[in-house]
Amino acid sequence: MHTENAWPELIPKLRTVFESSNLISQNAHSRWDAINVLTILHTIIRPFQYFQNPKVPREPVPAQLESIAEILVIPLVVTLHHNVEKFALSFQYKIQFDLEQVLLMICKCIYFSVKSYMPAALSAILPSFCQDLFQILNSLNLECASPDNGYLLRLKTAKKSLYIFRALVTRHQKHVNKLLPNIFNCAFKLSKQSANIDKLDFPSERIVSLAFDVISHILENFNIVSVGCSENSLMNCWLLVVSIVMRIYTRDVRKSIR
Repeated sequence: MHTENAWPELIPKLRTVFESSNLISQNAHSRWDAINVLTILHTIIRPFQYFQNPKVPREPVPAQLESIAEILVIPLVVTLHHNVEKFALSFQYKIQFDLEQVLLMICKCIYFSVKSYMPAALSAILPSFCQDLFQILNSLNLECASPDNGYLLRLKTAKKSLYIFRALVTRHQKHVNKLLPNIFNCAFKLSKQSANIDKLDFPSERIVSLAFDVISHILENFNIVSVGCSENSLMNCWLLVVSIVMRIYTRDVRKSIR
């Protein structure tokens, strides 16, 4: 059977497997591991991160991606929503390694779904999905970085969340107009954790850098009024950037002297 002919059957079967996995069924002895299912989906959805025909000015969302989004990605968003509070609280207590892995893979799959296109099924649930990403990013305390593998997974999930925000504000402006103030405030809150940048490790510095990247794309593509950002807040943001650059420069000079 040709792959193209098998496609309509493959997606529903993969959803059935996902629903039977240990994450959804809450059965530790399930024959299906959620990570393995998500890895398969990640492989299937990866080609759609790029436009299939870049020469077409307004290329429609491929039918296959629409099908994947409706049948598979939406259940992932629901799963993310049901687990995100547990995910955020786990930072305060004990990071759950398996949960961190699952949510990272979900964010990777969603990122590939929206990097170039915006499937209709995803656009409908964008506000609630973004709220979950806000909760993930707000759970971070970059100054308390840990070499623990679970914490590194948390930072990777945060990084992918910021990649999603960057894709939304650069590719899908009309879908995020009402979400701009919250996206800006979330990124700005993260960027302020750079006040003690000398205490941050490299992965944490990368998160701060991406937060500033999201802010710069918002200010490049939208006016201040639509962002809901006061001139005072904007000035504070740029002063923070200048302050960080100066501290990094001073730190590097000190290292070179040593």
